[in-house]
Amino acid sequence: MSKQLFKGTRVKLTSRIYGDVLSNPVWGGDFGKIAGTIKDSSDDGCTVNWDNGKFNSYTWGTLERIEFDWDD
Repeated sequence: MSKQLFKGTRVKLTSRIYGDVLSNPVWGGDFGKIAGTIKDSSDDGCTVNWDNGKFNSYTWGTLERIEFDWDD
């Protein structure tokens, strides 16, 4: 598990390997623009609740920690 990413960490998706589908925040060209919060994590990956109301599971290495929210 990434040492910087854990439950409650704010993240954005930095990989397009999951494609442009409704269940991911990249849908509709919002790649890297939607922030989310890690809900659950394990050694294999984590589940993220996205601010646009979507959620999905991801492997480590596809997410990037954000230090601040641009909406604040």
